[in-house]
Amino acid sequence: NPLAVGGLAALAGALLGGGGDAVKGALGGGLLAVLGGLAMNVLKGQGGMGQGQALAAAPLGLRAPQSAGEEAVLEQRALVLIRAMVAAAKADGEIDPAERGRIAGQVKESGVGAEALEFLMAEMARPLDLQGLVGQVRGPEEAVEVYAASLLAIEVDTAAEREYLARLARSMGLDAGVVGEVHRTLGVPQFA
Repeated sequence: NPLAVGGLAALAGALLGGGGDAVKGALGGGLLAVLGGLAMNVLKGQGGMGQGQALAAAPLGLRAPQSAGEEAVLEQRALVLIRAMVAAAKADGEIDPAERGRIAGQVKESGVGAEALEFLMAEMARPLDLQGLVGQVRGPEEAVEVYAASLLAIEVDTAAEREYLARLARSMGLDAGVVGEVHRTLGVPQFA
């Protein structure tokens, strides 16, 4: 299944593309681990994951799924992250034909296949639905992952993109401290 976890992670890496092959590989193959680790560290640092919530085992994304159920959960998380990155790209209006072409080229280069490209093109053609995206987010860790993926997917250089990210954070219940820590961790300047 080209849209299984590995294919979805590669697709997400292609969306984030633009860096060198090493960056694409690290973010593509290990995107869920990178974002999962970031979320865990941010929430621990902000008191969002207390000692009473200490994890007995590494959470999904930081470890391989141990069952078909865990595999399905991981696939759903990868889909939500892809949808978050596509939504962020739409934040300043619509994904224009030049952007679609660039993204399609990166996806083709990643080798994920025609079915994954069709899935992505269908996602890009859908109208922006912030509440629908937020409704797919399960828990504070996933909210941090979605915000971080959205932040990584775009260059935040327009008022519309800044407002979109602020609305996304508010809608998912992320406070200013968590948002600030995500920005600091990713090295992306925070906007007012």
